[in-house]
Amino acid sequence: MSRRSQFVSTIALITCFVLCLGLVQQAVSQVPDCTVFPPVDGTDLQSKYNGAFNVVQTNATGFGNKVAILPEDSEGNELCRLFVANDATTLYFGITGNHNRIDETDANTTLVFIDVDAGASPTDLDTDGFTGGSTALLNLTEASSGDGARLDFDPEYCLAVWNVNGTQSAYLHDLTNPTDAGVALTEGVHFAVDNSNLAGVTDNAADDPLFQEQNAETATTGFEFAIPL
Repeated sequence: MSRRSQFVSTIALITCFVLCLGLVQQAVSQVPDCTVFPPVDGTDLQSKYNGAFNVVQTNATGFGNKVAILPEDSEGNELCRLFVANDATTLYFGITGNHNRIDETDANTTLVFIDVDAGASPTDLDTDGFTGGSTALLNLTEASSGDGARLDFDPEYCLAVWNVNGTQSAYLHDLTNPTDAGVALTEGVHFAVDNSNLAGVTDNAADDPLFQEQNAETATTGFEFAIPL
């Protein structure tokens, strides 16, 4: 099954900015079945998730377009396409795109919000009491006022992935627990990152939305998750 729709790629809040994807009210039971799935490695995602539920980016990247792989910290963050699939025991996400190859902080964090009870009324995120994971998610709630970002759906879980000095980290968070510490995921087992992408969307807003959608479909590498059900 394939679905094309716009998904959010940028959120700015206080001094923190994150890349953000929402699994838009898609219940796990509705996600196509993949009974045999290749290893989680962040590569060849277009082929690996062929036929899976997916949404395609229609917006230009607002955080710089990576045009060459450089060893130093280089600007370039984009999310191009989100794929979702499952088998009897595992929920899989594939996201084509890239972060900065080497980041100095966790400010560039990709967040995947998961809604398991579609139809619930959206509420403000309550994350300022979180005690583990990326500060990008924690900062989606302002500590002084308690005001949190509100999405147009009501997620119960969030996946976060980022790198600091090239070391990749990922967590699974329970958004219903205001003091959640998160569960650290194992690289190569529960998640993988391939930051080699030079294709995908550009930083040219004039290409929105049709040409950016076509650009997005050229990316094949990025982020991948395998989460036990």
